[in-house]
Amino acid sequence: AVKLGDISSETRLQQLWGTKLFLNGQSDQATKILLDAARRAEQYPPTIEAAPLYYSLGQVYSKNEYSDISEKHLQKGLEISRKFKNDTLLADGCNRIGIYYERKNDFDSALFCYQQAFILYTQIHVPLGIAYSLENLAGIYAKRNELKSALGCQKQALVYKLQSGRKLDVAIVYMNIAETMESMKQYDSANMYTEKALALAKELKYKDLIQYCYQFMSGIYEKKGQYSKALELHKMYALLNDTIYNEAKAKQLAEADKKYQTEKHQQRIKELSHLSTIQTLKLRQKNTQLFISLALLVVTALFGYLVYHRRKLKAEAKLQAEINRQQAITTREVLNAEEKERKRIAADLHDGVGQLLSASLMNLNGYFAKNNFDKTTNA
Repeated sequence: AVKLGDISSETRLQQLWGTKLFLNGQSDQATKILLDAARRAEQYPPTIEAAPLYYSLGQVYSKNEYSDISEKHLQKGLEISRKFKNDTLLADGCNRIGIYYERKNDFDSALFCYQQAFILYTQIHVPLGIAYSLENLAGIYAKRNELKSALGCQKQALVYKLQSGRKLDVAIVYMNIAETMESMKQYDSANMYTEKALALAKELKYKDLIQYCYQFMSGIYEKKGQYSKALELHKMYALLNDTIYNEAKAKQLAEADKKYQTEKHQQRIKELSHLSTIQTLKLRQKNTQLFISLALLVVTALFGYLVYHRRKLKAEAKLQAEINRQQAITTREVLNAEEKERKRIAADLHDGVGQLLSASLMNLNGYFAKNNFDKTTNA
């Protein structure tokens, strides 16, 4: 509901959760959950689901004797019910705030609220709601000592409870009628309704109600002067009381043992959780150390590669420089050799040509001298 942003469903679920905790005796936790739900609900436009939420808050605060706060929440629930024109919730709210006024001994206000609830439930035809309102009205009439009015409401409530088929509710109404008739000194009628309640209690195996019926009937017979019957019923009450006490004691021991086992189990879970946490931390530490070692290894390898690569480059540069130097030396030697060769060739050419020219000149000179001699001779 929270993920979907469904504030109506969220409010309703928290109201049910808080009410369940309250009924289980966990008032503080119930109050916290209901208040958190109310604060969240107030951040949005009011929804019909907020009315039961405020009713539950009012009930919790009323139980804890915070009367003003209780009334404020109950009135807020009624306001929302009226706004949405929901008669069912409005009737429920009237009964709840009636209980609040009854606890404050403001019987007139309580009576008015219960009457309003009865009218609303009658209009919308909710039999159990009608019966509940009639029982509340009967309680007020009884406290005001208007016993006939109380008895009339109780008998009307009995009709609706019989229609519902809820045997425990019927048994409780029987006992309420019996108590009213006992107050009116109608002991035989009181006994009759008590026996009906006792029969249903035995059928339901509801020992607390059986015990109360025995105790109540014992009191009636005592008032009627039938002491032997009263004593017999009192013995039955005492025997059942001992049984209930033993069962309660056994239940307490079982609950204590269960609580001990639960606490022991929770302690074991905590220990295992602690060990698991330690192991997890050790594993994380080991993984961290392994990661650091791997990182250092990678960094070392990278550094070594860089150093090796740098040395390799230096060696290659040095080798290239040496090659270049040798090439330069070789080039110079080749150039020097070529220069020497050119000079040698030039010298050889110079010396050879000079001799050839000298020889040619001498030959020419000899030729011309011969020709001149021959001409002189012929002349």
